[in-house]
Amino acid sequence: MEKITLARAFVLRGFFRKTISELDREIRAEDLTSEIEDSKSFFKDESTEKENDTKLDKLINLYLKAQGYLEQLNNEIDDANNRVIDGKSTRHYLNLIECLKERRHLYSDLQSALTNFQEIKKEFDEHEFNPDTKQLGLVVEKHYRINTRLNLPKEVKNLNKQIRIAEELVSERNATVFLSSDATFWNEAVNTVENADIC
Repeated sequence: MEKITLARAFVLRGFFRKTISELDREIRAEDLTSEIEDSKSFFKDESTEKENDTKLDKLINLYLKAQGYLEQLNNEIDDANNRVIDGKSTRHYLNLIECLKERRHLYSDLQSALTNFQEIKKEFDEHEFNPDTKQLGLVVEKHYRINTRLNLPKEVKNLNKQIRIAEELVSERNATVFLSSDATFWNEAVNTVENADIC
């Protein structure tokens, strides 16, 4: 199995951001408002060939593509984080800090994306479309409901605190026990960061 790296997570986050940006441009396109006002023009005519996607199809496909990147990114961060926890060196612990920062980026991106999607859903709900138009709203609503269990604003604050604690521990490690081979310090340090929470 290919070894997962933070570099790959960084690339995936770039793909996610690019996809979200493309989706946002499509949603905010100048011609989309007029298309939404006329539900018939929003969907392809019956005479249109089936292989031609509607605007709705394109939005949903972009949304699901972004979801795929998010899922991969989260898995890779988890994998990198798990491998780092087993380490007992300053370098490994610095990598843990990078994992925490990468997860913070992920949650921040997700929070921003979900806010945009909620705005999209409201716009759809304000119009009386035929039942097919509810697809995007349902997809967005389901995803938002699942991911807001994380309480994203709190998670971002929590990660900020974890990163600060980790950086302090690394500083302490460098100053006091840099040459020590005792693993106890590292086990306690990792537990401290992993269990840190907002009071």
